[in-house]
Amino acid sequence: MTNQLAAKIVCQNPECQAPNPVSHNFCAHCRTAIPKVYLWTVGEDASSLKVGQMLANNRYIVVNSRVLLDTKPGWQPEVVERVPEYITPYLRLIGHRPHVPQVYGSISLNRSGRRTTTLWLLEKAPIYSEGLGAAFAGRLMPELNESWKTAGSMRQLNWLWQIANLWDSMQAEGVNKTLLHPEVLRVEGGLLRTIEFMPNGETPPKLAELGKLWKMWQKQARIG
Repeated sequence: MTNQLAAKIVCQNPECQAPNPVSHNFCAHCRTAIPKVYLWTVGEDASSLKVGQMLANNRYIVVNSRVLLDTKPGWQPEVVERVPEYITPYLRLIGHRPHVPQVYGSISLNRSGRRTTTLWLLEKAPIYSEGLGAAFAGRLMPELNESWKTAGSMRQLNWLWQIANLWDSMQAEGVNKTLLHPEVLRVEGGLLRTIEFMPNGETPPKLAELGKLWKMWQKQARIG
């Protein structure tokens, strides 16, 4: 949290662009609202990022594992021209917001041996901003598995309905394997949200596999 608080967010007002502490909700100079844009990173080297690390000419700061804060939210994010296959489902499933994150932009990382890799940034991921206070900002929302144990029957049914509603669309894009991995299924109250997509690979999962997962959850269900 110390590194995050030490960062400055540039005012999004093009006539101001004054730097402000992360703790500010409004620009100290022009009173324009300061959005806090937290982003989830996907790509080959996403897990190698270190908290406090600054990326893309000091635009993004790493505030948590694979979580970035955009310090210049009023600026247009950069996007490479060629969109890789694993990013396409995010674009095609935009109609399923807010269950799925959306593409925000991309950044290039220069690795050892002059190797350059691309990280993709996802917005609207299940990451807390400051609604629950600064201590939660930049943290992932709870896993479905954790919340399932204490949720009421109506909420449990609602989560299952949301998963079932996503299955066919995600299957068409080759990413319904995502719904079989509880670690990427997060919840915001009664809303089911996914951190990222998991490609199906050569063997697409069948509906029966989803049934097995639900059977496991049934042991702690409050339905009935």
